Amino acid sequence: MVLAQALVWILIPTALYSSPPGDVALTLAYGREYLLSDVQGPPLSYWLADIAFRAGGNSLFGVFVLSQLCFVAAFWSMFRLGSAILGSPHAAIATLLGVTITAFSFPNVAFGPQVLAQPFWAALLLNFWRIVGEGQRKAWFAFSLHAGLLILTTIAALPLLAMLGVFALATARGRAALKSFDPVIALAVVVVLALPYAALEIRTGALDQLRAMTPENWSGLLSGVWWKAAGWRWAELAGGLLLFVSGIVLLVLLNTPTFVRAQ
Repeated sequence: MVLAQALVWILIPTALYSSPPGDVALTLAYGREYLLSDVQGPPLSYWLADIAFRAGGNSLFGVFVLSQLCFVAAFWSMFRLGSAILGSPHAAIATLLGVTITAFSFPNVAFGPQVLAQPFWAALLLNFWRIVGEGQRKAWFAFSLHAGLLILTTIAALPLLAMLGVFALATARGRAALKSFDPVIALAVVVVLALPYAALEIRTGALDQLRAMTPENWSGLLSGVWWKAAGWRWAELAGGLLLFVSGIVLLVLLNTPTFVRAQ
């Protein structure tokens, strides 16, 4: 099912799209410069977009293929994680539900940091379960590799990694996994991967921007107008998310004892 969806979202855009969807044009524009840092964030997705564009004969076909490879890899990690926790049948059901959610999603073909981050984050969760849930010390290297690549892909990497750290500290098995020397080696791998990008960010003035955030500059953010706009934005995002998952909520309700009679 995942491969069938990937094939659909390769052939249809290639045949029907007369221009790059979403921010793909901007992604390719940044990617062709091969900058280590720019205003758009970490560079890995931009570099890979340009490589895929050139490998596809200077056409969007290569970018569409790359985008679908990301989704296939993400769903494969999702299936492996579900298999390790609940078994293959339930993992297949969860994967199929994920496929149906994204089957008609336009961002499915708009390659960018948000698309490339999905397989890295899914692989991170899989290896995190192997480390904490199954006690596999050998999974630390794969975890650190995907963590470093995620940092080079999206600015959301650090908050996501922080959530995993908080979860590990809050559980007994998580704290036990952190007591070995493996996390230190994993951290060293992450630092090696992310150090060039972090060093250039510091050199190009990221610290100066932080120093410029004086109390006087925060006055505009603390105004009532800003909070009102932010509140409406959060309400809009929450409403959209609830609408997006309403189908799953309906399936859960229909499978409760109220609707399902014992055989």
